[in-house]
Amino acid sequence: MDDLEIFRKIAQCEDKEQMVRVIEEYNESQKVQTNADRIRAMSDEEIAEHLIQYRDDWGDYCTPNCKFYDTYEEAKEATVKWLKQPAEVK
Repeated sequence: MDDLEIFRKIAQCEDKEQMVRVIEEYNESQKVQTNADRIRAMSDEEIAEHLIQYRDDWGDYCTPNCKFYDTYEEAKEATVKWLKQPAEVK
């Protein structure tokens, strides 16, 4: 929504509540999506795909509990399963 469009919509408002909704919609449309916003909007499968893209780099950071998978699909399936598990509170 550009500036001219927002002015037109505001001019057509019949009451204050409608004007507030139009302005709030405009403000929301102007927000820049952060990387965190993008991650929050991803499905478990999309997050898993992004995580396992870097699995080859994990060797230096891997603990004895790490498990490497032979195929991309095995790694993705295991990662999605992990994402769906309840979080451990530490």
